[in-house]
Amino acid sequence: MTEHKRQTLDRNAESSLDSPKPLKHAVVVTSCIVVAILLVVGGRAIIGARAKPLNKPEAETSITVSVIPVTQANGYNRVIKHIGLVEPLRQTQLSFETGGTLLHVLVEEGAFVKKGQHIAQLDTRSLTTERASQVAMRKALYSDLENAKLAFERQQILQARDFAAGQSFDDARLLVARSEAVIEQADAAIAAIDISLNKATLRAPFDAQVGQQPVVEGSTVNAGTTVASLFESNAPVVRVGLPVEALAMLGPQTLYTINISGVDYPATLISTRNDVSARTRTIDVRLQLDVRERARPVFGQTAALSLEQFVEQPGYQVPVSALTEGEAGLWSLLLSVPDEPGSVSGSVTREHIDVLHTNGDTAFVQGALSTDAGIIRSGTHRVVPGQRVLSSADPL
Repeated sequence: MTEHKRQTLDRNAESSLDSPKPLKHAVVVTSCIVVAILLVVGGRAIIGARAKPLNKPEAETSITVSVIPVTQANGYNRVIKHIGLVEPLRQTQLSFETGGTLLHVLVEEGAFVKKGQHIAQLDTRSLTTERASQVAMRKALYSDLENAKLAFERQQILQARDFAAGQSFDDARLLVARSEAVIEQADAAIAAIDISLNKATLRAPFDAQVGQQPVVEGSTVNAGTTVASLFESNAPVVRVGLPVEALAMLGPQTLYTINISGVDYPATLISTRNDVSARTRTIDVRLQLDVRERARPVFGQTAALSLEQFVEQPGYQVPVSALTEGEAGLWSLLLSVPDEPGSVSGSVTREHIDVLHTNGDTAFVQGALSTDAGIIRSGTHRVVPGQRVLSSADPL
């Protein structure tokens, strides 16, 4: 085979190998177009399916809330506590009027004594001896008086017979009078000694409890030295300093409450002073405690007297349970505003208020509250402003 024929055959073979390329390209293009068409059709179907109208949502169910009417008040009662001290109704510092040696202390600190019971005694031996001397002297004076009376009787007889001189008669008469006067003086001295002997024994002036005893037996005490303190324990009182304006809240027949260490005691007014303390600028009042059914308080304990004062101020009385914390630490109320007057259905609104006073379960507030609305008194955590509610009347 000639070289020319070989080249011709090679060109024909190469031509036969390159001939399928246009066909493959057409197939690829056609496949892409089909895929694109399918994607478009599928996308439209999905979009159409999503574009179908949804079912209409059910209407929101209104919950029932407990409400109270908005009513105005012209003030509130404020309880003010005044601090005082427990003290005995009566107390005394027992001491002897004269000095001497303390012979006996007959009671111990803390003991309860009855009126007239002996508390302490001084050594009275010198007084006893002096009294015995005065008694003996008195007997001698009675002998002198008897002798003077006999002499006077003889002078009377002689005077009647005109045998006695006038001077002798007068001397006998005056001697009798002088002897009687000396005896009276002796009687007074004995009485004075008896008084001193009596005062040498200290006695309880009333039913009391023994307090401090600063001296002991054997001590030499001066006149006025305190031997024992006594407190009338069966009738404790409370002394409280009150401002002058608070006196108007007191009454003699009123029963007051005094708290001592968590225990409430009923009390009645005993006395009110009429002078203002220069130190505290208050007036002292004393109140009698009723301890018949309670533990007896200790003298010196702190006591609190509760007095109720009316504060005249326009506002509203609301339950504490209706208060909710608003923005920036403010307090607020949730109100149920009816759709129309008298309707039980309405919506919730929030109103900010100022809390002026709380007393247990009730608060006194001020704010712009509509009297047509109702205050949601409980369950405020279940509703929010704008929510639909049904009101159920609940008196305060």
